[in-house]
Amino acid sequence: METVLKETRLFEPPQSFVQKARLSDPEAYRRLREGAEKDPVRFWEQAATESLDWHRKWDTALNWNPPNAQWYIGGQINAAHNCLDRHLPQYADKKALIWEGEDGKTATWTYAQLHEKVCRLANAMEKELGLKAGDTAAI
Repeated sequence: METVLKETRLFEPPQSFVQKARLSDPEAYRRLREGAEKDPVRFWEQAATESLDWHRKWDTALNWNPPNAQWYIGGQINAAHNCLDRHLPQYADKKALIWEGEDGKTATWTYAQLHEKVCRLANAMEKELGLKAGDTAAI
């Protein structure tokens, strides 16, 4: 167990992976990390603005009352839209979900195929359960 706690090996990613990374320049990474350490709330505000579509932007980014943290208070997003819909124009024919069962069987859905299935489920939930736009649902 002691050897596991003191891991010192470094496993470099393949160059092909590095070239496709959103942040591959070590100096840019250093600046990003230092900015995040200096002002973490500002860092996460910027990340949320750049990475998510918001129906309503938050009023307060963080309410920290240890041990409880509340992020993006007053903000509203649509998780399904952020995970799937907004990626359709660019990735419709790319793999979105790859499933592998314990028996080794696999199934793959593209963003377009997954979007169709999500829309069918939403339609069924509307018709069978009475859910409508703006309702909160979790599966």
